[in-house]
Amino acid sequence: EFHAGLDAALEFGPFAIHAVYGLHKDNITKSNPKFTHAFLAEPTFKVANVTVKGGFFYVLLDDNLEKATIHDTEIPEYMFAYGEGIIKFNDAFALGAVGELHSNSLDDDTDLGSLNFGLRSYFTPVDGLNVTGFLMAILPMGDDWEKDGHQAAVSTIDYGEDVNLKFGVEAIFSF
Repeated sequence: EFHAGLDAALEFGPFAIHAVYGLHKDNITKSNPKFTHAFLAEPTFKVANVTVKGGFFYVLLDDNLEKATIHDTEIPEYMFAYGEGIIKFNDAFALGAVGELHSNSLDDDTDLGSLNFGLRSYFTPVDGLNVTGFLMAILPMGDDWEKDGHQAAVSTIDYGEDVNLKFGVEAIFSF
């Protein structure tokens, strides 16, 4: 296996950018190995109690790629983009509105996208405890959700043709 990457984080006053490049190959001993190239850019703009952040991820996969371990765990889809606006009300509570666009597939020839949008709440009652809650609506986009056998190309969750709701809470304790 061969894994390498570059991670950069830059800040210019209220602007920040986090950029990552990853190079992956799981079966390097094969003749004429094909590599996976992954790109991530996450810009952020923060002024006073308002933060606007976004992200774009794209991966270049070989069309003849055999299913490799890395693509089951580290790279779940070939493209996603997100944006979020957050208002911090006080030191303990912030609320964000988020939108996400997902490809839901490793095959860029499929049309299995989804648009996710909703709210996130951020609660930090004491130092070392961060609680994030979210509620999102998921709208499947694309014609391939209706096709028989589309399940073979879905690499994340099979949303089918219907609108879905997703919600949850995550608590992180830091010592």
